[in-house]
Amino acid sequence: RIESYMIVRGLTHVALRGHTEQVLGVGFVAADTEDLYSEQDVLYSCALDNTLRSWDRMSLECSFVLKETVDTEMSCFGILARLRAIVTGNDDGSLRLWDLASGKHSISKGHSNTVSALVTCSTGNPYDET
Repeated sequence: RIESYMIVRGLTHVALRGHTEQVLGVGFVAADTEDLYSEQDVLYSCALDNTLRSWDRMSLECSFVLKETVDTEMSCFGILARLRAIVTGNDDGSLRLWDLASGKHSISKGHSNTVSALVTCSTGNPYDET
């Protein structure tokens, strides 16, 4: 469960329900007029139920769910806003790059243990975000 306190909208407490296990992280992507792909502000979350969820900022409803299909557990995530992608670290030492448009992901293996933290940054080039 993700809890949000929204003073501006006059709501005292809102719980976004959908995850069935502990939430690992939450990220917010603000609409950017320079980003051709961005349509609106979006909140993303990742949880131990092996799902990534997108939340509509106005309705506070879950707009889509991406589910890990391999027997591994998501352990952290980061948002690559300009690429419209999310990267997750997993307990099997792999990284997954999730394409938000298609819902598909690619896997990169190499770590021998759980990937427990990720950091994303932008170099300023809209096609070069890592």
